[in-house]
Amino acid sequence: MAKKQKRPPPLPPIPELEPIKARLRTAREAVRGLEHELEDAKLKLVNERLGTSYSDEDCVLVFGIHECPKSPTHACVYNDEEDPSHDGCLFCHGPHERK
Repeated sequence: MAKKQKRPPPLPPIPELEPIKARLRTAREAVRGLEHELEDAKLKLVNERLGTSYSDEDCVLVFGIHECPKSPTHACVYNDEEDPSHDGCLFCHGPHERK
């Protein structure tokens, strides 16, 4: 049986990197906030177009990557509960060959 190799001790922090790491954390938090705003906006657009009231908590809508000229988000949108295979866009109703 092979001996377990010990990990080397962690390197001491590099003071010059700490401000950069802090800026990176701040940027990541900002991106997460913007991503959430984008999802909210897309959900609102879909609800307005379909006359529905899906919420963030429902988690049934899936925003696809395929182009859809009929969708307000310009991408196919699927109801994950009713169409788990995502082959029937709520707006263009297809294409069925994509699975």
